[in-house]
Amino acid sequence: MKKHIVLFLSAMFVLTACSGSNKSAENAVEAQPVVQKPAEPVLSEAEQLLKSVQFTDEGIKKLFKSEEEMTPVEYEAYLLAYSKCQTENDHFKGDTCPPSKISYDVSKLKLDREEKNKVIFKLLDSKDEKIRLAAARDLSVYPTETEAQAKSFEFAKKEKNGYVLAALGSGYGSAVPQNAEMLEFVKNHAGDENDKVRESAAQLLSPSEVIGEHPELLETLMTLCTKDSSGPVSFYACQGVGRAHDDSVVPALTEILNDPEKADRHDNMARALVEMWLNFPRYEHVSKDAYTSYMNYLKKKPRTDVVPSAESLRINQLVDAGDDYKKWQKEAKYFKLKDMISAYADIAKDDAASISARKVAIEMITEWGTAKDLKALSKPIQSGKAEGIEQLQEMLKESIENKK
Repeated sequence: MKKHIVLFLSAMFVLTACSGSNKSAENAVEAQPVVQKPAEPVLSEAEQLLKSVQFTDEGIKKLFKSEEEMTPVEYEAYLLAYSKCQTENDHFKGDTCPPSKISYDVSKLKLDREEKNKVIFKLLDSKDEKIRLAAARDLSVYPTETEAQAKSFEFAKKEKNGYVLAALGSGYGSAVPQNAEMLEFVKNHAGDENDKVRESAAQLLSPSEVIGEHPELLETLMTLCTKDSSGPVSFYACQGVGRAHDDSVVPALTEILNDPEKADRHDNMARALVEMWLNFPRYEHVSKDAYTSYMNYLKKKPRTDVVPSAESLRINQLVDAGDDYKKWQKEAKYFKLKDMISAYADIAKDDAASISARKVAIEMITEWGTAKDLKALSKPIQSGKAEGIEQLQEMLKESIENKK
């Protein structure tokens, strides 16, 4: 009997142990966290549309159902496509960027400008710099649209990418003359390390209405005009310097024109001087000092392959039939068209000058001179020995024919 009781108790112990072991195993299984797959991101309508086409020229074209207009969703999908492009500084590489390659075709599709800007402002919040750049470059804000200007400026203040920042200037730039905060913001960026940001700053500070209302900007513009290492920055800044119509800058501009080592800046210095004495198309200001400096540059000898620079010779509207020009002529007594034609002719005949400068000289004589002025060049140019003289001879021949 005792033997049966012992066996019974042993069996119960084993069953209890097994039961406890099973419970522990069950609890262990229950304690393990359930691993769930991350939810698929919910795509917007524009993202779904972009995903439905191939990233090719023809594929991106298929985003648009109509050949005449586009919807906001289609436009958004088009801008989102830029995220797949490669960039080089502020440019989308065309061979790797189908949306950029078809941008002209897209620009012809109709979509209300305000609707476009709604999409653009939405995408300017994107974390993708390429999407922001594409959006900012398409931004179009009228000077009267103060709300849109304010939005553009708010995005500019928080933008870290210099190329996007520069592009945003088109949105608020027209408000700069009247807005102290914007003016200071732009002025501060005139010293940015990014060439494109400085270029944008120079461009926004150079209009007549800006420099006219804020003459204190002249010092900043002069620094960019005469010293900045970037040609485009110097170009825009020198435009602003010329529009300030302050004769005090003439000596500094002249000093650079007299330095052959700085020939790469001569075009920009010359443009600033011409703006001061001709002021096309307004004809509002006169500067004998600027005119004298410019003419001395044209007459400067010995000429070389870089002096005078070709583009420094190109001038708009030396002769105009309008009333503004006639009023200007009465004030600008220093200007004599025959003296200008004579300076051009001397450059055109000079074998020491570059062929490109001589070509522009002939263009200007053709534009503002007479057939007689052109024919007077025939003998010296026909007997010229400079390399490339054949191009000049042919050009002169055609100019004489066209002037008849």
